[in-house]
Amino acid sequence: MCCGCRLSINVYENCYCSARLQGLNVVKDRDHVVIVGWNETTKEAYRELKSNVNCEIVVVAQSPIEHRCVVGDFTDEEILKKAGIEKAKCVLISTGDDSKTILTTLLIKKLNPNANVVVEAIKIENIDLIRFAGANRVILSKGFAGRLLASAVFEEPVVSFFEDVTTSLYDDVFVIQGDDFVGMNVVDVMVTLKERYNYTLVGLVKHGHVMINPSPSDIIEKRDQILVIGKRVH
Repeated sequence: MCCGCRLSINVYENCYCSARLQGLNVVKDRDHVVIVGWNETTKEAYRELKSNVNCEIVVVAQSPIEHRCVVGDFTDEEILKKAGIEKAKCVLISTGDDSKTILTTLLIKKLNPNANVVVEAIKIENIDLIRFAGANRVILSKGFAGRLLASAVFEEPVVSFFEDVTTSLYDDVFVIQGDDFVGMNVVDVMVTLKERYNYTLVGLVKHGHVMINPSPSDIIEKRDQILVIGKRVH
């Protein structure tokens, strides 16, 4: 290859990488995850996804960041299209403003009705509106934080528990498939999981519904999932 060709390719690659870093490229992936908003909540979500999910992650941010991103207004339909919203499998939204969040959710569901949209709400009174806009799940993170702050006064061990679980310093909460336990009751599954992996069963997912602290007599069925606390065994 001649020097001129190598120079042209290097210039193209440098321009492409620079554009990708600055959020100028159009995303052409499918079945990827889009994170809308860049703040402490979404930074932590990004780190968790990188550790546990094998798919592309694209961030929609208001300014360039060190990760793959599209830069622009969350409520701009063209910016969302540029992030590949129409082909994304999951969208996480945390804008810090419930009004923007509601409009963004409406636009995303218009562009991709099948996307799994998970939204952070700031105010409890806006949860119903966010759900009405099409969010599949709404998380009131600040409300949860307030309850933990209060718990620190009269039940400190509860705070310690959530601190350890949410920071993954010791154990983590995660889902495993129940296929190996079909036909077994909850008590037998508890014992088996404890003996094999030192996992503690805390819930079941049946037909898409989460059952916390299920009955000892509940039977594991095909396609059930099991919520456990423990160290992940990869």
